[in-house]
Order: sequence, then C-alpha cells, then structure tokens
Amino acid sequence: MLKYFKNISLRLFFCLLGICTLLMAWAWWHNSPQIKLLIILNLLILMMLAWWLARSINRIRHYAEAMAANRTAPKPQFGESYLARLVNAIAHLRDELNHRQHIENYILGLTHELKTPLTAQNAALELLQDSDLTDEQHELVARLSRNVQKQQQLITQLLELARLENCDNLSVVETVSLHTLAFQAACEAENACAAKHLRLNVDTSTPEIVLQGNPTLLRQAIDNLLYNAIDFADENSEIRLHFSRQMSIFTLHMNNQGTTMPDYALAKIPQRFYSLPRANGRRSSGLGLSFVAEIMRLHGGELRLQNQENGVRASLIFRQKM
Repeated sequence: MLKYFKNISLRLFFCLLGICTLLMAWAWWHNSPQIKLLIILNLLILMMLAWWLARSINRIRHYAEAMAANRTAPKPQFGESYLARLVNAIAHLRDELNHRQHIENYILGLTHELKTPLTAQNAALELLQDSDLTDEQHELVARLSRNVQKQQQLITQLLELARLENCDNLSVVETVSLHTLAFQAACEAENACAAKHLRLNVDTSTPEIVLQGNPTLLRQAIDNLLYNAIDFADENSEIRLHFSRQMSIFTLHMNNQGTTMPDYALAKIPQRFYSLPRANGRRSSGLGLSFVAEIMRLHGGELRLQNQENGVRASLIFRQKM
C-alpha cells in the first residue's frame, strides 16, 4: 500500500482539500447534517498530508546524508515536481562537489609529483653556481635557476587557486581599510614602476572605505591587479588608483595607460591559464587574474575589466552592508 503513496502529487492533496472545503462551506450554508462528516474528512486528509510530507522529507534527508557521507544511495522518486526538483538539485550539487574535488586531487597529485624533481634541480643548480665555471656557463645556470623558480611559483599558484576554488566562504574575516591596502601595495610597487618610468597616483579625495574581508587575500588581489597594470602600461605613463562608493557598493578602480584589450578577451582574461602577450612578447602563467576573480567571489564581489580611450580599467567591486 505504501508504494502507491510514494508518487502521489502534492497537488492531489490540495485538490481534495479544496473540494472538501467547498462541500463543507455548502453544507454549513444549507445547515446540512453532513457537515460533521465533511469536517472529519477534512481532518483525515490533513493528517494524510502531514504524514506524507514528513515521510517524503525524511526520504530526502536520508538521501542527502548518504550523499554527504559519500555513500551510494538510490535517488528518491516523487511524482510531485517540487520535491523531485529538490532531489535533483541535491544530486546535481553532489556531482559538482565531486567534480571540484576530483580537480583539486588531480592538481595536488600533479604538483606533488612536480615539486620533488624541481627541488632536486634547484639544489643541483645551486651547487653548479658555486663551481668553477666560465661566464657563459654561469649565465646558463642562472637562466636555468630562474626557470626552475618560475615553475615552483606556478605550482604554488596552482595550489592556492585550487584551494580557493574549493572554498565557499572566508575562514578569516576582519575589518579592512581598502585605502590602507591600496597604499601599501602602491608603496611596494614603486621599484617596478620606476623601472618603466611610471607615475603611480593613489587618489585620496574619497572617504575611507572600510569593509569586512580577509586582508591577506584582498592584498594579494590588489597586488596582482597592480603588477598586471604595470606590465601592460606604456613607459612614461601613469597608473591611477581611485575609489568610489554608492550605497552599499564599494569599488577600487585601477586605470593604466597602454594598449587596450581585444573585446573578445575581456571575458576570457579571468579564466585560468588565459593570458595576453606583454609588450616584450612574453606571456604570464594566466593564473593571476583567476586568483583575483576567486578572491572577489569569496568576498561577494566581482572583478570587472573594461577598455578605456587610452588603456584599461580594472575594478574590484564589493557589495556589502554599510
């Protein structure tokens, strides 16, 4: 008997309740002696509805617990579309989590396999640097050492990006001044700006923006954006950092003067491993802006890139309560 209740639709109960309610109203209006029977029938339907809902929710709970414990469990079948959609959503969420976990495990395994030989290569290169070599050999060893260090940095970035992509909230939240973080990043980037004869201007005309976030991650996001702006800026040009606020939306804008981005690349730039060539023809790892986009996701904001008349504007947009 119970198997016939599994696929009963919630709409059926409401239809029966509606019919019984109308009959009860008719019986009350006409002082019919059947009104007591109709009241009892209404109560029975309500009891059946409560039992059916409790049983259905319990089935969904068992299925969700099995998914959370990574156990196989048959998907509950419901004739009711609302409950069926809820079960499908739980199954889809589990598939997404499995996919993300698979990617993280793959990256962790890959980076672990790469770290060991790179560490050995770096140690061997350090020994070679102390050896009696010609100038050309020293230059070759130094170049190899720089390449090994770049590979190690790439592995570190991959691990950090994988960790961020598998997070749904911030583990550390503090009150942060966006102005202070921008000033600190600008001060530490002075040497990089001086190498290209760039002027770095931080606008202080707007009131200080204070928000809730992870100061370490936010500083990394600003650093990544700033050094990206430096790489693509023309020599003897200006990089300008300025702030805006509108209701609960706080924004840090970063403008550089240089070559604009192709329109097709604006949406692709934050994607992992996608990069455009610098002025010297070199490309980056393509992870820097992906890292920024993930940091902004965790802060409930977004990274927005747009071309301007003489360069590119990158904006960190925060949507938080004031």
